Amino acid sequence: MKAVIQIKSRIQDYKIEPFVKEILIESGTPQEFYRKSLQEFMKTNQLKFTSLPDLINHGFCICTFDTKANVYFPAKLSFDQVDWLYSLKKTFANYGPFIQVIDKENIEMLFTKNPLEEFYDKVNKKSQRKAVIIPNEYTINKPIFERILTGKERHGMAAKEFSDLYHLGLTFQNIGLEEDSYNGYVWFQAISMLGHLSLQIDDFDKIAVLHIPEIITPKQLKWVNREFLKEIEGIDNVNACSIRKTENDYLIKEFVSDTQHEIFALDSILKEVEMKYLLGNLKYGLVGEKYESKNK
Repeated sequence: MKAVIQIKSRIQDYKIEPFVKEILIESGTPQEFYRKSLQEFMKTNQLKFTSLPDLINHGFCICTFDTKANVYFPAKLSFDQVDWLYSLKKTFANYGPFIQVIDKENIEMLFTKNPLEEFYDKVNKKSQRKAVIIPNEYTINKPIFERILTGKERHGMAAKEFSDLYHLGLTFQNIGLEEDSYNGYVWFQAISMLGHLSLQIDDFDKIAVLHIPEIITPKQLKWVNREFLKEIEGIDNVNACSIRKTENDYLIKEFVSDTQHEIFALDSILKEVEMKYLLGNLKYGLVGEKYESKNK
């Protein structure tokens, strides 16, 4: 039996090349080989960790391959870890249903009709290079739109996809961009001007930007209260752009965080969202209140 171990760090945290080691095992189990390989990896890279859980808690993704494929997920996968796992697609395909995912305390063997598809669905959900759009339910009463970005895809692609899906009419020309320019900041500003709350996360730069429309609806507030902090876990800089409509134009209020004011900026962002929800109630009367009570 051949046993293989592969380890991949988050490129933002550790500039370490992917580690690969394999061996032929004639009898017994490969556990001792994996243990010694982990020790070698930590010693070679001068990491002051003592165990596999330590590595996982510090963002390392670890795969072992023997009679089955085991994947140890960290809390979040960086964009390069996602690409790395996709590069192993042929290897995972060879294991069919014998793919086991270990995510914190949860251990799951993917005995399903499409184990490979389910596995990469879990990979995508772990990615932080993504775009999330929470529609204004008064104009588009549809589920939350989420797009995982892979490779060199730009955030603006997700915003254009959302616009095309719901026929919002946004084009490169009418938002002031050259053809095939997917500047995420500009695209999401245009989305927020239409009343939709959106979040763009680029974990390569460890930055997230929340684009806040003129008013916040009940569904949007619920997402901020329940999901926003989970989405930005591990992100250093959490910024926001808040739109306010004037008679002839839109004004943008920016919230920029840094290492000194990160908590203050985040607190200010959450207060801005709450204030814009209250503005929404004023604009729509008690519509928001009725909506919440009806859906409790």
